[in-house]
Amino acid sequence: MIFRTIVGLLIVMIVCSCIQKQSKSGLQIEYGSNQGLTHTDSLGIKHNYRYITATITNDSTIPIHLQIALSKEYEFPASCGDKKYKVFLLPKELTPDTAALYNNITDGLGNFLDRCLDNPYVLNKTLEPGEQHVVTIGTLYSRPTNCGVVPNALYAQGDSHNFHTCNSLMDQDGSTDPPLSLGLKLDFYVTRGRSPFECILIPCGQISYPEP
Repeated sequence: MIFRTIVGLLIVMIVCSCIQKQSKSGLQIEYGSNQGLTHTDSLGIKHNYRYITATITNDSTIPIHLQIALSKEYEFPASCGDKKYKVFLLPKELTPDTAALYNNITDGLGNFLDRCLDNPYVLNKTLEPGEQHVVTIGTLYSRPTNCGVVPNALYAQGDSHNFHTCNSLMDQDGSTDPPLSLGLKLDFYVTRGRSPFECILIPCGQISYPEP
């Protein structure tokens, strides 16, 4: 009887060990809907501005450090022509308190969009267990254009399997050792199209677990 109990405990310990190795990042990420508007820059050029707001929650029992940095220009798929788009993180003052359907924060937005890659905003924040933080990620591209690009999902490296149909610019080494990568899924649409014709995964930051 004692032998069976010991064996049972060992099995439970092995199973728990496997579960810990397969555990996710400890982050829960919830989204509002995609939103957008037209932005006219200081030279009078019109752009499409598309964005999404996400609430990131530390759903674990330990602190998690977030570093999110987006400040690059990418090329549209070849079918969209010779055009580029910018991807960036909005500063705190342009980010709502929740991932609301409409956040209506426009004061100072135009000035930021004119220089979003010149002076990029970078998030460095440690979330305590149960703590939340809201971020807004945007794309910007000139008009007219036959394609559009919208940020669709922010995710941790361990969740990339959810987007296996997308092209990836993420690190391909398959490492799961801290720090973990954060990625951003972008969807491409034909103008007035209802469904994306292509998606891409780009790196946008890292997760680490500070020593106690």
